[in-house]
Amino acid sequence: MAIFFGEMSLLFDDLTSASVKSLEPTEVFVYFKNDFLAWLKDNPKLEEEIRFIAERRRYKNIIFAKK
Repeated sequence: MAIFFGEMSLLFDDLTSASVKSLEPTEVFVYFKNDFLAWLKDNPKLEEEIRFIAERRRYKNIIFAKK
């Protein structure tokens, strides 16, 4: 299962809004912004999916912050 976080700060220059705790042993990959953006450029379908998810998360954060 691939679960990701931190993409919003890489895509939108936002401050990081995610905190994560693992309930079981977890393998974590770290991407630096330039490497991440280059990887997305080489994978346009994946970029579309990640940007869609990031935009949805960003919208939910804005709505949540207004409450």
